[in-house]
Amino acid sequence: MDVAPDADLLNFVDNLDEKNLKQESSDGAWNDIYEALDRWSQSILDAESLRDKTEDIRLKIENSIYRQQIDGLLSHFDATELRYVTDLWIRLLHTITSFDIGCASTKKDIITLMLELYTLNQLDKNVFIETCLKLG
Repeated sequence: MDVAPDADLLNFVDNLDEKNLKQESSDGAWNDIYEALDRWSQSILDAESLRDKTEDIRLKIENSIYRQQIDGLLSHFDATELRYVTDLWIRLLHTITSFDIGCASTKKDIITLMLELYTLNQLDKNVFIETCLKLG
C-alpha cells in the first residue's frame, strides 16, 4: 500500500497540545485518544523509514548483481532470476510493513509472497508456517 501520508493529518497531530487535551477531560479520555493517535501516527512514520531501508537493500543487491554480471560471474538468466527473487523479498517486506500499521487486507498477499519464496527455496517451511499462524 503506497499511500503518501495526508499532510493535513500530520500537521494536526504535530499541532496537538497534549497539555490542553489533558485539561479538557477529568477522566483522561482526551489524553487516551491523543496517545492512541500519537502511537498510530508514529507507526506510519516508522513504516516509511522501514520502506526506505528496504529500498536501500534493493539498491545494494541490484548493484551487486550488476557488478557480478559485468565481471562475467552471472549470466543474464541468473541475474534476471536474482532480480525476481529480490523483488519478491522487497514486496514481502513492504507488505508486512503495511500489515503492521493496520492494513489487515494484506494477509493474502503476505501468504502468496511467502509461498512463492518457499517454492523457490528461499524460505524455510517452519518460518512459512509460523508466520501464517501469526497472521491469524
